[in-house]
Amino acid sequence: MEENVANYYSQKRKKKKINKIKITLTILIILGMIVLGKQQILKSNSSYIDNSIKDIKETKDNINNEQTISVVIGKQNEETTETNQANNSTITSNTNNKSNVNNIEQKEKWKTVGNDYFKDAVFIGDSRTEGFILNNGLTAKITSYTHKGLTVDTIFTDKVIHKNGKKLTIIEALKETNFAKVYIMLGINETGWVYSDLFISKYVKIIDEIKKINPKCTIYIESIIPVTEQVSNEHRYLKNSKIKKYNSLIKKMAGEKNVYYLNVQEAVINLNGNLPEDAAIDGIHLNKKYCEKWFQYLKNHTR
Repeated sequence: MEENVANYYSQKRKKKKINKIKITLTILIILGMIVLGKQQILKSNSSYIDNSIKDIKETKDNINNEQTISVVIGKQNEETTETNQANNSTITSNTNNKSNVNNIEQKEKWKTVGNDYFKDAVFIGDSRTEGFILNNGLTAKITSYTHKGLTVDTIFTDKVIHKNGKKLTIIEALKETNFAKVYIMLGINETGWVYSDLFISKYVKIIDEIKKINPKCTIYIESIIPVTEQVSNEHRYLKNSKIKKYNSLIKKMAGEKNVYYLNVQEAVINLNGNLPEDAAIDGIHLNKKYCEKWFQYLKNHTR
């Protein structure tokens, strides 16, 4: 009996010890988990802090780089703007100077001459130029290659000139002529053409061919003289608005081909830009009085 009681208490003490050990182990495990958790948190926080610091540094570097780039770009833009402004100023200055020089040359180089100046000249044109030659009594004094209805196209194709026993085109006749100057008035018949660029391209071909025949000759391109207001209003294609457009193209072409443009129309038109009603019986072909004005203009505008 006593032995059984002793065994009972002995086993009870062992259980208590075991329980204490279990409790102690449990506490130690819990404490260990707590410690490990704190370390993990600290490690995580440390990593987060490190990453944040890194991000801050990178952001700072990017900001600095962007500021540097902005400064560089801004400086380059300022330099480019200054350069462009300087270039524009130079171009404007050069353009103004060139314009002034041209104006000066225009005034200084025009000179007045007598009839003898035209002895070595050739006049080329349509029926208007025919009338100019006749009304100024120049038929036997100068060379003229004219024909009614002549155009920048037919000057190469129509054999309308009798020379040295042959029938020649005007371009062919020029090749057999000694000349130092050429006066050309063409275009009124071509105002009925659909394409103005075709007119100009043919005109350019004439100038090129004349230069090929005589590279040293002086070439004068005369403006187309307008018609009367009545003709402009009633005629099928002779319109002063079209003539004005053609004259603008002719003037531009003359500048590009380095030949002289003579604005002959200013010698005969009225304030409205039309040929006066008393200048031509048919409103197109100038009478003697106005042909003489035309000739005087040529004599006052030579090089």
